[in-house]
Amino acid sequence: MTIRSTSSREHSSVDVVNLTLGVGLALLPWAASHNDTTTIWSGAIAGLLIALVAAGGLFANARWEKWASVLLGAWTVAAPWALGFAEGTIATYAHVIVGTAVAVLAAAELFALGRPAPATRAAPRLG
Repeated sequence: MTIRSTSSREHSSVDVVNLTLGVGLALLPWAASHNDTTTIWSGAIAGLLIALVAAGGLFANARWEKWASVLLGAWTVAAPWALGFAEGTIATYAHVIVGTAVAVLAAAELFALGRPAPATRAAPRLG
């Protein structure tokens, strides 16, 4: 199995957005004054993992980073129900919004990486 990486920085803006979303999710439980330890740990761990994977993507733009972001985003969406804090709190909304954004952005990057680069046409030769 080969991991295809790209040297272009065209996808780094998505990594910056995911890094910001991850840090925001990690800090949200304290900013929103949550007292539930499950909510705090879920937001902190998922947010830090999203941020770490996105930071890695800034330096090594590889497919594994995109797949990891898709999986982390999906887990972040499911976490409120899986861990039992889906009572319509701000933490639930934050998990769903951040998880969806991270997963969709990473999936879009995977789609873009899977498409071949546009062909460049050589200038016609005269004579």
